[in-house]
Amino acid sequence: MISLSRIIKSQQANQEKSKKIAIKVRPFDFLQNDDADERKNLHYIQSDEFLNDAKQEAETLLLEAKQKAQAIAAEIQQDREKWENQEKAKFIEQAQKEGYQQGVEDGIQKGYNEIAEEIAFAKEVVESSKKDYRDHIESSETVILNLAMKVAEKIIGQQLEKDEDSFYP
Repeated sequence: MISLSRIIKSQQANQEKSKKIAIKVRPFDFLQNDDADERKNLHYIQSDEFLNDAKQEAETLLLEAKQKAQAIAAEIQQDREKWENQEKAKFIEQAQKEGYQQGVEDGIQKGYNEIAEEIAFAKEVVESSKKDYRDHIESSETVILNLAMKVAEKIIGQQLEKDEDSFYP
């Protein structure tokens, strides 16, 4: 099948080439016909409208900024109150627990040190007492031996020879 659209188009194309159409450019200035005063008035009206729009937009932006600032200030206040009501109490409680625990540990250590000192003092007293006991026994050995001999003499009924070397170690 042969497409006839090409033939039809090509014939129209040849015909259109022969026709020439001229396009005129017309200036589009609606104010050209008006006088200068009307242009100034229109310019002032447009400037006033522009200024009013700009002022209104500035006021809107300023109002939005103030609202955002108030919202942020309210959020900060809420966070501060939350911290004071919840987190501050939590930190205080934690500090009290840590302080209590530190106090317990310090008390245990102090008590241990005091007891260690008391035990050392008690050991010194015991050693001193043992030394005094031994010294007293050694110094009393002669008295005890003489007493024992006198008791033995009374029991036996006769006097023992006094040869001190035979009785002393």
